[in-house]
Amino acid sequence: MNSVLEQDHFYTSSEYDFLRFEPVKVKGINLIQNFDSDYPIWLEVESFKVPQKAFVRYNSIEGKPGCIDHYFSTTPIPKRTDKKFLSNILNKTIEIGMSERECRISIGNPSSINNTASRHGIGKQYVYKKNNGKNIYYQFEYGKLVHINE
Repeated sequence: MNSVLEQDHFYTSSEYDFLRFEPVKVKGINLIQNFDSDYPIWLEVESFKVPQKAFVRYNSIEGKPGCIDHYFSTTPIPKRTDKKFLSNILNKTIEIGMSERECRISIGNPSSINNTASRHGIGKQYVYKKNNGKNIYYQFEYGKLVHINE
């Protein structure tokens, strides 16, 4: 599970509080079209902790730029995650030195990705759109976050 607080892509009538990154089992598939676009497929899931159900919107492809990952098909936090970055991921924040994957798990997929190559190395720039219409740029070199430009 990813964000369990937004009813646009997750809902439950259960009293149980599903948690972010909580593993669940898929019990079924439902077709519910509540928007004019996007996938009308919702997965019926159940907690391993208690027999409580919820519904999560189907992702299509995990990690797709411009799309929200409603759930992860594998354990989202990389095994090699530095312990100092674990709290960032759980709190949806980032800091210099985090990997591309750690940043995506923490704050979501970028709106777009610019790939760069020069004699100085290979890099990527993740572009995130802010609510005020401006962009934030995250610069990665060799898979690590090296600069944030707001």
